[in-house]
Amino acid sequence: MGRRRYTTIPVLNNNNNVIVTATQEKVEILNEFFAEVCTWHGPTVDPKIADSLSSSSAFLHEFKVELPGVEKLLRRLDLSHTCAPSITNRMLKNMIPSIVQPLTKLVYESFQTSTFPLRRKNGIVNPLYKNGDKLERSNYRPITLLQAFSKVPERLVHKQLYTHFIKNKLLSVSQSGFAAKDGPINLLLEVVHKNNSDIKKDKFIRAASLDFQKAFDNVNHECLILKLYKKGIRGKALKWIEDYLANRSIQTVLDGHISRKRPVTKGVLQGSVLLLFLVIGFEQLGYLNLKTDDIWCT
Repeated sequence: MGRRRYTTIPVLNNNNNVIVTATQEKVEILNEFFAEVCTWHGPTVDPKIADSLSSSSAFLHEFKVELPGVEKLLRRLDLSHTCAPSITNRMLKNMIPSIVQPLTKLVYESFQTSTFPLRRKNGIVNPLYKNGDKLERSNYRPITLLQAFSKVPERLVHKQLYTHFIKNKLLSVSQSGFAAKDGPINLLLEVVHKNNSDIKKDKFIRAASLDFQKAFDNVNHECLILKLYKKGIRGKALKWIEDYLANRSIQTVLDGHISRKRPVTKGVLQGSVLLLFLVIGFEQLGYLNLKTDDIWCT
């Protein structure tokens, strides 16, 4: 099952600041909090907000899938990564000869109909302690486990989106996160070079380092779709992503207990293909490092 990232939570405060010890109560408290963070309470987004963004002249209308690509992806699954119950990466790798053909057909139908299976949209959450008072639910981070089967279409989509963005130069040149052959070292070199150059010219240097709180959890789905549309994602491809984001839910697990399902209407799951989308949303703010919620502006 891979690395064990679990937190023991003997007691927890509820909404009335009363300490609870029953595991089922604790898991419901945590799940309610995690779901609330990922629930959009703002107004409907006006599509006109995207008018100022430049439009791509290159388009990606649908995602493609071929049997050799699916087989290659299955063979590259990391056995150390934990998945949501009950299918694991190891099971998929052991069943490759039997499942590769039907799985390819299923993914093909998913792309052609622009639908993502509803039963694959539920995330299983492990609460991981961060810091501060262990009685407070806000001091636990939700680690979402994705179902093994869902990783196949996700990675196919990720590869085709990334190819589209790189081929057509649609990613910011100042972006260092989630870009091949790039990383925080290049970012630091860029910043140091720029600062040294300005110092030699007797210029003042102003800098701001920003950290976005709960960056992954606060991505607005409507804004994301508008941004992707401007990047040339159209037709069945865009509709597939819309359906992928819709009707999401989470359940939290703790000490063998599992909470009720709760819907989530904003944010992207860490570990999914949508990590790339989050970077796109921040690209105009300045230099981006490897952590998508940290931005250095000069």
